[in-house]
Amino acid sequence: MKLSDKKTKKTNKTSKKVSKLQDAKLQDADILQLFPKSYQHDQFCKDIFLDLFFVIEILRAILSKAILRELDLNKMEIDNSLLIDDDFRNNFIDVIYRIPLRCGGEQYVYLIIDFKSKNEFGTIFQLLRYSYSKWRKIWEKRVETGMVLLPCIMALIFHCGDGKFTSPQKVSELVDLPQDSFLRRLSINFCSLLYDLNTIPPKRLPRNPVVNMFFRTLQIARSEKVNEQAMDLFVKFRDRLVKDNLLSRMWDKCLYYLYTSAKYFKLETYRRLNQLTKELGVKTMSPSAAETYYSQATTLGRAEGKVEGRAEGRAEGKAEGKAEGKAEGKAEGKAEGKVEGKAVSIIRVLTRRIEEPSARLKKRIMQIQSESKLDELFDFAFECVSLGEFETALN
Repeated sequence: MKLSDKKTKKTNKTSKKVSKLQDAKLQDADILQLFPKSYQHDQFCKDIFLDLFFVIEILRAILSKAILRELDLNKMEIDNSLLIDDDFRNNFIDVIYRIPLRCGGEQYVYLIIDFKSKNEFGTIFQLLRYSYSKWRKIWEKRVETGMVLLPCIMALIFHCGDGKFTSPQKVSELVDLPQDSFLRRLSINFCSLLYDLNTIPPKRLPRNPVVNMFFRTLQIARSEKVNEQAMDLFVKFRDRLVKDNLLSRMWDKCLYYLYTSAKYFKLETYRRLNQLTKELGVKTMSPSAAETYYSQATTLGRAEGKVEGRAEGRAEGKAEGKAEGKAEGKAEGKAEGKVEGKAVSIIRVLTRRIEEPSARLKKRIMQIQSESKLDELFDFAFECVSLGEFETALN
């Protein structure tokens, strides 16, 4: 779809596209197969952990009482200074928080969270590198004022993937020395916390409804029974959705995640859950944008490619030319529809999260042809706090 100022000129062409779609006879199942599951696990976790309302509830549920007694979570904030460092531009940390201590004063700790969907042997070294970079930056600022003490940095690995997380959590585990060697005391002993959802049965998940829903959604996303389990999840929290705004927001995000990422999650299940949610009077935003994204952009691109490919092939009059024309038309149609659909999706996310972008900003977004750039902007559309910040990312 084009922007509003071009709709008039596109009326006839749009009508023809609708006719072509009817001729193509694409089914809903085809739509989901044609378009890749794009809203990945790590991005879903990051979206949740960038919302401090969710983060506070989650940390209260997973951190030990000993740790929580020392941290003032109500005053925590997201720290972005490390994310814009040149050293981490292509391999940056998932999220880092600055949390004051309850003892008062200027003391605080940093909490680094790294989301993992699979075992990565070098995870502990990545976390050590992140921590060192943060310490170095703080040291460079403090040493000028005569301060030499550094804040505590905690690292947390949040794992939900295939199998148990078995990669080392301590650097000392990788040191080649006997376990009883005195030299171990002289070795670097950086370590991380681990929260592994794969080792926690459903009945032992945190009781907090917001956290329970989030964790259970991550657990069922890879299951072949995800459709039945998603319905069970809705039934479990149905009565609370109307009363608890934070829980309803979490459900919106979880439903969107399952629809766009869970391999075995069916379109029929999504529509049924979406309808049941609306009947409760609970608004859903992301899922409707996702369905529009799939059905309009992807289907149009595929159908247009098919039709144009066949027409070009017939015009050639030769079997070889027909095959080549069909393939080229399909490829071009799919590519154009995919790019255009991603741009439209970005505009919809901005409209629902912040406000409707100006015609000038919409035009700039629609003119972008790079899929990788659009993917980056789509992710950033969930993170930015204003249209001005988003527009700055376009430059």
